[in-house]
Amino acid sequence: MKSVAIKRQEVRLPRYLVSELAVKFSVELNGILYAIRDISESGFSVESRGVAPITSRRSCRIFVEETTLVYEGEVERVPRDSELDAYMFVSKPLSRNLIENLEKAAFIKQSVEASMENVELPQAFKNFLIDLRHYLFHVKQRCDELDQKLRVEPFDIKESSNVAIEAVFFPWFFDKMIAFSQTLHGFDRKFTKEQKASAITLFRESVQEFYLTSDFVSRIIARPRGYVGDYEMMNEIYDNNSVGSSTFARLMYKYGINEMSSQSVRYRRGLFCKRMLAMAGKGPMAIASIACGPAREVADFLAAIDPKASGDFSFYLIDQDQEALLSAKRRLVDIKLNRQLNCEFHFLPLSVKDIISGSNSAGALGQIGFNFIYSAGLYDYLTQPAAKLLTGILAEWLQPHGSMIVGNYNTQNSTHAISEYSAGWPLILRDEPEMVDLVPAGRRHELHWDDNKINIYLEIRK
Repeated sequence: MKSVAIKRQEVRLPRYLVSELAVKFSVELNGILYAIRDISESGFSVESRGVAPITSRRSCRIFVEETTLVYEGEVERVPRDSELDAYMFVSKPLSRNLIENLEKAAFIKQSVEASMENVELPQAFKNFLIDLRHYLFHVKQRCDELDQKLRVEPFDIKESSNVAIEAVFFPWFFDKMIAFSQTLHGFDRKFTKEQKASAITLFRESVQEFYLTSDFVSRIIARPRGYVGDYEMMNEIYDNNSVGSSTFARLMYKYGINEMSSQSVRYRRGLFCKRMLAMAGKGPMAIASIACGPAREVADFLAAIDPKASGDFSFYLIDQDQEALLSAKRRLVDIKLNRQLNCEFHFLPLSVKDIISGSNSAGALGQIGFNFIYSAGLYDYLTQPAAKLLTGILAEWLQPHGSMIVGNYNTQNSTHAISEYSAGWPLILRDEPEMVDLVPAGRRHELHWDDNKINIYLEIRK
């Protein structure tokens, strides 16, 4: 690029001509935003026409794409014989690495956009998104109109309206949303890897704003505990309340925690509680829950067990999230004290890695001899080699005639697509052969499913 002479001091090279960059810079001077023509570590220039003269040091702010602030400091004008006004940074330089990294990031964005444009999606899928957006837009519009009318009404009137909406409107809304979810699942099964990436992007651009009104979906995306499916998410599914700051937000929240995958979460709560209650009166029982989360099934067991039989039970609740363990401990100990139960609890902050490596206190668990081990929300995130290794270890923890159950969403899970497209909730799905492949050699096993046939359970006996 040709160097332009300036009278006092030349802006150091290398200079970057913004028109040739993938990223666009602008500067705020005297409260007005101007396009930057070229920029370097030590200064920049703008078109002089219409720029208010600056004769002393002034503050400036430099933005990328007019929205993201990347520099804030002082500048001084450098007189030059051209239609360009040049300014030197006098408080601190602009990082050359920042300029180059911004350019690299812009090229990556352009490359991704270009690759997506080259991936052809079926027109039927695009029409589907148009229909889904049209539906959600009009439902939200009507809900917002209702909220506006109720704004000045007393609390009891608002509450009765919420009850009426949930009783009359929600079932119809839920069925429509399930139909859309099923349609998305049909498209997703036929997409190539490249098409799926483009489809997810187009889906989020088209309708994610509606899904984000749900506090449940927002939490999935935010991952405040660092992972999806944390204990609070499970509590929200178990509680099955109606939460949200607007009628539409409550509808979307209620839909999310009642999708078939959420129903499956509630199913396993009852499954494991019944299994443990059936063990009462058969002698001492050591039970381990792997990735226990809030352990609501254990709370149900404590609420139902005969206090006289409770002393036979010892629970080993294992989770990598110590906050999940503290939450479970508060709930379970409170029930134990209120019902005067005699069962034992052991809350162990262990990860899958700890169990596989035998580190910390995981190794000692193999000496206990468990009557029952279960895990329902863990295997959906484990690769097949890791799942096989973990299953083999847990099976060794069993005492003779003991059993273990592990659950996994199967490949027919029709809610997987909507979870991934709307909230980025990834799951590793397994079919029957893959579940059987987890069974250690020589162990008896059987498979069964939940009510919706989307979660498959593998039971292994010693």
